[in-house]
Amino acid sequence: MRSLDNGGRKALSARADSTADAIVGLYTCFASIPSGGNTAGVVLTRDPVDVVDAQAMARRLGAATTAFVARSEVTTTGLVRARFFTPTAEIGGCGHATLALIRALTDEGMSASTWVVEAAGGRTSARLLPDGWIELSIPARVERFVEPTSLDVERALGLASEKSLPLAVASTTLRHLLVPIRSADLARIRLSRSRITRLAHDARVDTVAVFSRSRAGRLRMRDLCAAVGELEEPASGTTAAALGRYVQALFNEASLHIDQGVEMGSPSLLRVRCTPTETTVAGSVTRTHRGAPTPRALGPELQRGRGDEQDPSRGPEGASSNPENVLGT
Repeated sequence: MRSLDNGGRKALSARADSTADAIVGLYTCFASIPSGGNTAGVVLTRDPVDVVDAQAMARRLGAATTAFVARSEVTTTGLVRARFFTPTAEIGGCGHATLALIRALTDEGMSASTWVVEAAGGRTSARLLPDGWIELSIPARVERFVEPTSLDVERALGLASEKSLPLAVASTTLRHLLVPIRSADLARIRLSRSRITRLAHDARVDTVAVFSRSRAGRLRMRDLCAAVGELEEPASGTTAAALGRYVQALFNEASLHIDQGVEMGSPSLLRVRCTPTETTVAGSVTRTHRGAPTPRALGPELQRGRGDEQDPSRGPEGASSNPENVLGT
């Protein structure tokens, strides 16, 4: 590949940042208490954002996932073309960031009876509920059940899976490995970015969802996302849809409440419903910040789960003491 000469370097450095006119919002999604939930970024621009600029802003903003939408790609019928970026990579879709995106569009004065968000991984529809929650319709299916011996789950998590229930691979706009364990073991998972990433790669999935079934219609879940972004996330809409299909297939339960984020100190609640043709996930969403991109820091709450290994020095929520964020208040 030919290297850039001085003129080429100057031209590259002078390239206009396609996020210069952005309005950036931060939203707390699926919270079950005021201090809970998962943070999503939403970046609204006039025209589509260059992928390099989008990845740089997602990394600096520090939310688990950031949705990027150009106003020119929002139609009057409610079709939205979006891209989703974690701090490290573009992903095919994201439930909690889609929740935030719909709230952001509504906050900006746009409306639709049903929104349809089109991303690399497929389409997700959304509607506002009378109670103020937003409900997502996420394409979800269980692809196959997996023999525990085919994957080294115990090495990755530091404990064995629940032998009375099968592992499964499920797909949404992402792909998920679903790992049942005993309730008492959820707090004992040994978080290792490298080992969880290896398990995800071996299973050919994006996230590893470790869960326990406390009673009919109720699960507690931890979603380990090291392969595509955060080490762990406190609320995951796509993974909740995958678990809904798993429970429906094994127990014929059409309604499910999922508790997540408890071990992270950020409790979340996701309400899942399954019909023969649809999987919906509903939850709360609240805007916490809105502004133009600036170098001001927002605080450590955006850095949960970022470490390579479990690190007690990061505090009870895995918070970084050195956030690098870009939103002005």
